[in-house]
Amino acid sequence: MSGGKRIFSEQEASEILQRAAKLQEEDRESDPAYTPGITAEELERIAHEAGIDPNFLRRALEKAEPVESTKRRVQLEQVNERVVEGEIEPENFDLVIEDVKAVQRQHRGGNQAGIQQIGRRIFGNVMCGPAIGKMNITSRNGRTRIEVRTGAFMPLFIPLYPAFMLSAFAIGIGATEGAPIAGLVIALLLSGGATFLARHLLRRGHEAGERLADDLSEKAQEAVDIQNSELQERLAQSTPAPVSEDAPAEVRPHTPG
Repeated sequence: MSGGKRIFSEQEASEILQRAAKLQEEDRESDPAYTPGITAEELERIAHEAGIDPNFLRRALEKAEPVESTKRRVQLEQVNERVVEGEIEPENFDLVIEDVKAVQRQHRGGNQAGIQQIGRRIFGNVMCGPAIGKMNITSRNGRTRIEVRTGAFMPLFIPLYPAFMLSAFAIGIGATEGAPIAGLVIALLLSGGATFLARHLLRRGHEAGERLADDLSEKAQEAVDIQNSELQERLAQSTPAPVSEDAPAEVRPHTPG
C-alpha cells in the first residue's frame, strides 16, 4: 500500500475509511465471506489501535443517536442501513416483510410483485409514504443486513409537473390577453408552492424509509428469536433425559429353570 509513512489528519482518515467501507459494501455480493456490521467491541478495538481515548468513543456513541428528520438537510436520496445479529433462514423471510407494501410493476402485459427472493437475499421496490423505496435484505455469515433507499422521483414529480404545466398555461394566457406580468406572477407563485410541497413530500418519504428500516430490523430480530427458540426446543426433545442414580432398579421376576 502506497503512502505507508504519510501522516493523515483525523478528517482524512475518516474519509478514507468511509470510502473503503463503501467499496467493500459495493463488492459484498462477490465476497461470500463478507459479514456486515461492526460490533461495539470491534469499534473499541479500532479506536484503541488508532490511539483514541475510550471516553471520547463512548461520548461519540452517545451522540450517534438518530437526529430528528425535520432538522436535517433534505437530500435527494437517503440510505438507511440496519444490521441484526443472527441469520434468517430463506423460508422465514415472510416473517420480516409481511407488512411491507410492494410496488407492482408492469412487465410484458402482466403484473409482477415488486419483491423478489434469490437464496438468502430479498429485494424490490416498496412504498415509503409518498416516495418509492428500494429494499434490500441479505442474511448470511451470522448477520442480517437491511437497506432501505428512498429517492426523489415521486416527491418531486407529483407537485412540480402540474405546477410546470399550469405555469406555462398562465404565461401563455397572460401573453395572449396582454398581461404578461400577471401570468409571470402566477407562474412564480405556482413554482414556489410546488417547491415547498416537493421538499415536504421528500422529507416525508425519507422519514417513511427510516421507519421502514427500523420496522424491518425489529421483524428480523423477532424472526431470529423464533428460530433460536425452535432450535432449542428441537435440541431439548432430541436429547435423552439423564438417568438418576437414585432411581430404583427395574426388578425382573426370576423363573426357576
